[in-house]
Order: sequence, then C-alpha cells, then structure tokens
Amino acid sequence: MIFDYTAACGLLGGLRRGSLKEEMIEKIKKDGSSIKEFLKSYLEEDYPPQEGNEYFERALYISFIKKIGKLLKFLGSEAEEVVKTLLYEFDILNLKLLIRKIELKREVGVEMFYWGGPYLTFKDKCPSSFKDIDELQHYLRRAPLLRKIFLKSFDDFKFHKEIFYFDIRLDKEYFSLLRKKSFGLERDASQLVDYFITIKLLIYALRLKFFQGRDLREIRTNLGSLPLINDNVFSQVLNASSLEEALSVIEKSSSFLKFKAKFPLNFEEGMEGFFYHHFLRRRGINFFSIYPYLSFYLNQRYFIEKMVFIINDRLT
Repeated sequence: MIFDYTAACGLLGGLRRGSLKEEMIEKIKKDGSSIKEFLKSYLEEDYPPQEGNEYFERALYISFIKKIGKLLKFLGSEAEEVVKTLLYEFDILNLKLLIRKIELKREVGVEMFYWGGPYLTFKDKCPSSFKDIDELQHYLRRAPLLRKIFLKSFDDFKFHKEIFYFDIRLDKEYFSLLRKKSFGLERDASQLVDYFITIKLLIYALRLKFFQGRDLREIRTNLGSLPLINDNVFSQVLNASSLEEALSVIEKSSSFLKFKAKFPLNFEEGMEGFFYHHFLRRRGINFFSIYPYLSFYLNQRYFIEKMVFIINDRLT
C-alpha cells in the first residue's frame, strides 16, 4: 500500500504541474487574443485538426479524460465506481449528439463524439455509426445504469416532442446517480461531490439562459425544485443581466466557496507533508483516500468549464 500510495502522490504531482490553474484562466480572461496560443501549448498533440469553439471544447475534455484514465488504476473498487460515474458525463454528451443525429436527422461529425477510451462506455465503437434507437439500446446493455437513464429521457422526448426535455431529464438523472454513488465515500469526498453537482446545476441554468435562450419560468420549473439548489442563488443567476454577472453570482455562492476551499492541496509535497499527515497518519496506514483524486478531478473539471465559457465569449 505504501508503494502504491507513493506512486499515486507522484502521479498527482506530475499531472498537477501540467494542469489548468486559476492564474492561467484569469490571464486568458483578461487577454482573449492569447487563447489559441495557450491552447496549442496546453493541448499539444490533442490540439484539434480543425479550429472552432466546439472542437476546442472537445479537445480540452479529451486531454482531461486521458489524464483521469491514468489515475483510475490506483483506486479501490468503491472509489473507482465514483470516478467512472463522473466519466459518464462524456457518455451523456454522446447520447445528446446521437438523439440529434438519429431522431432529428442533424449532421453530427465523427470528430465530435467521445469514444475509444478504456473507461468510456463507447470503448470499441464510434457512436456516429449507430443508425437507429434500437441498435443504440442494444449496445447500451453493457452499461445498464446508462441505459436506464437513456430510456427514461427518451420517453420524455417522445412525450414532449422537444429535445430540451430529453437533455434536461438526462442530466437530472445523471446528477442523481452521481450523488447516490458518492454516499458511501468518506464525508469530505461526499461533500465535495455535492458541492460540484450544485455548481453544475447553476452553470446548467446559466447555459440554458444565455446560450440556449430558454424561458426563465421553464428553467425554474425544471431545475429549481432539485434538492441541492439554493433558491436565492438560483434566482440571482436567472435574473443576471450578463454572463459575467451570472458567473460572479455562482463564484460568490456558499457552495462554490466551500467547493474551492477543498483545494488547498499541494500535490508536489512528499510523504512528509500534508498528504502523509492528513491521509495516512490520521486514518491509519491501510487507509487509501479517494479525496486527493476526487479533488483533482473536480478542480480540473471546473476550470475546463470556465475555460469553455471564455472561449465561447471571446472567440466567434
């Protein structure tokens, strides 16, 4: 265990040195002209062959998935399940693209899907090859939880005859599954997931308002009743006059501040530093915490989300 733990700390340190950091995001936010130059340096071989906001977003996530795949081999079964469930987010994105391709007959390029990675549901088959819903349902039997979420969402789509209801049911079911998976974790880790889901829901409301132009009553009806939503913060996001104002509301919320406070970790410290005292000495030599992994995952996931907003705001 001590060997595995040392290797894990070393890997986290290495990943953090090449990860997104708050000062990077703030610099790009102030100088939008440097975005493409930064992306070329940060993404390296993952820089997309075709430039465009959607391609940049996907490339950021592809790079992220590769890094997380390296971390997964260190996790125990319970913790591994939580991180795999976090990665379902990219399968969810695939399903959103597929429903548009199959049911709405929209053109969706092969390069927009997430597949081929060892921890993705679509490991061995590009999602763009599916011709109909029956074929997709059959393939999803290998991922029963994802299939269940998909079928519920597809029923909503058939009932309402609008893609919005497929998307929002898919996301709500996914967040519910993620929260259930985190219940068995240590308290710090479980709280971290709750804060993350709350922030994601607020960002989702922001996307619906500013990027999709959805009616405010519609957003409130579909998201406002969820258990982790703070009604006051939610209302402020919906009433914000600009994207910048809405983001500021989210970043001043108690959930975000508590979420951010969970990331004081210095991943370069050795066994004699914070990691040793907090995760080994306090809990025993055989305890292997998911918390450092989870905090790294969610920290980077949030920064990518913020980076995507900057790209969409500055690059046209």
